[in-house]
Amino acid sequence: MSTEDLGLEPFESDPQLAGFTPEQIQKAYLGAKRMSERYVAKGPYKFFPDPLTVELVQRGLAKNELLYGKRYCP
Repeated sequence: MSTEDLGLEPFESDPQLAGFTPEQIQKAYLGAKRMSERYVAKGPYKFFPDPLTVELVQRGLAKNELLYGKRYCP
């Protein structure tokens, strides 16, 4: 499922991320996504059944990494 399918605006258009390049944003997002997928795969965990919620949490992790230097849970 793509971001467009979820009805979300492109992550890069977030005004708080205006000081970052699209490459930096994409790298942070892919890192957060990989990290969450590995976390779920390692243990007895599952993603929340709503893909929109999962996407928003992954974006929040990436945004926190860019803004604060750590992937704090949103």
